[in-house]
Amino acid sequence: MLVALLLAVLWLPSAPFFGPRSTRLWRGYQTLLVRVGSSAERALPAVLGRLGPGVVSEQTTTVDFYDFSGQARVSLADLSRRLDREDPRHDPYVDGINGYFNVTTREADWRIVYMPARSGPVAVFVTLRQVLGAPGAGGWRLAELDPVEKLIACAAPLVFAAILSAFAAKRRRGTILLGALGAALWVPAIVNGPPGVLALSLIVLAAWLPLAQEWLLLVRGEAAGVKQTGRGLLVFLGAAAGGVTAFLALTGFSSPALALCVSPVVSSLLLLAALPLSRASVEAWRVRRVRVAIPHVPTGSDPQKGRFLAITVGLFALALSGLLPLARGGACPVPVPLIGVWDFSWSSLQRLQARSPGNRLPDISDYVAHQAYQQGLGFGRKWAFPLPDERIYEREYLLDQSTGVVQARLRTVKVFDASWLAAAVSRPAPGSVEALLLAQGRPVAAAVQGPAGPLSRSLPFTIIVFCVLFAVLGRDLGLGPLIRDNLWRLNSEARRDQVP
Repeated sequence: MLVALLLAVLWLPSAPFFGPRSTRLWRGYQTLLVRVGSSAERALPAVLGRLGPGVVSEQTTTVDFYDFSGQARVSLADLSRRLDREDPRHDPYVDGINGYFNVTTREADWRIVYMPARSGPVAVFVTLRQVLGAPGAGGWRLAELDPVEKLIACAAPLVFAAILSAFAAKRRRGTILLGALGAALWVPAIVNGPPGVLALSLIVLAAWLPLAQEWLLLVRGEAAGVKQTGRGLLVFLGAAAGGVTAFLALTGFSSPALALCVSPVVSSLLLLAALPLSRASVEAWRVRRVRVAIPHVPTGSDPQKGRFLAITVGLFALALSGLLPLARGGACPVPVPLIGVWDFSWSSLQRLQARSPGNRLPDISDYVAHQAYQQGLGFGRKWAFPLPDERIYEREYLLDQSTGVVQARLRTVKVFDASWLAAAVSRPAPGSVEALLLAQGRPVAAAVQGPAGPLSRSLPFTIIVFCVLFAVLGRDLGLGPLIRDNLWRLNSEARRDQVP
């Protein structure tokens, strides 16, 4: 039963009821970049059919425009055959939406496809590998999965746990295997999560491994480890709670991100609970034994040396996980959240329209302006973001039958009120840019940025963990000020161990 519960907890982050997944770039979507002129570009229609509905691409996204009788909808790829470039219906949203699907870098020109994150990046990578061929030869890459980066990130906690277990002071048979199993529970979260999950795994594993060693002593009937096990459990829960809270606070809270972090923590406890207790260990909980002082004989292991090697491996892995995306990644459209913009209300969209960054792409506020422009173009309305409760009037003439006098009056033909705004942002066309923007959960700006922009969300937490591990390493090496760190040495009596 515990094993079944363990598997269910590991599956929890990939459950469909959590909604859009938190990916590296766009929430709920994985980004595919295909080199123009490569073999992968020729096989791109097969990818669109293989990944199913909901894919946002140049072939699937649609554009609404005024056709002098109402609203017409056509795909972006067919828009050039319907509208001339000098046509006034080519508003800024229609002209700029192509930037989501075509990017030019120093390396080459790229076409971009946004795929719904229905499964993990490994499964998507395998599917793309089958259709498009190898990434290097085929000229494509998946922004959510760099094989070299993920391989280093997955191997780091395994090596970290193996070194600490091998040099443990209370090492027993099975300690290294138990530590490797505990580290392996973090591999799914590291593969499917942002780079900061690696830093979180190192912090939690550093507190879990001593607890696992004490629990293994307890399982084997050594009653001396009961009290230490309780203390280790408290330390582990405190480190896990603090690490998960800091990670979500710095990278952004969402239910999929919470499940991604909590799943390996709970799985680590279930792994320990799944170990069978012997009869001697059960008796140790009931009977209070008399302790006899026995001289300690060193076993040859050096915990300080193991901690030094493990922390060195952790620092090296954290540095590589942060530098590799900068060296191997490229520029592509990314969302840019703005402070104070939280919902799709008139005030939030007005702030988004006014505070969008430079080199920007059309965002959801431009889409609202596009809808208002196309719906009011037949009545002479110019391009502008609509004001709340703005009205479009039409002058009509009525003949009074009794007097024969013609009277003119203004008739309201369109009102841009709250209900109109809710309808504009609540029913996006499948596979459109509006669906991509609305899936972010809040209005975001969009701009073409390098890999440093997406990494900035998980970089602060990684830097904090890096500094903590480096401080522990410096303490073990005895690094510190040349003079003893006694701040009051000038105001106290001299001691023999103090530099005069």
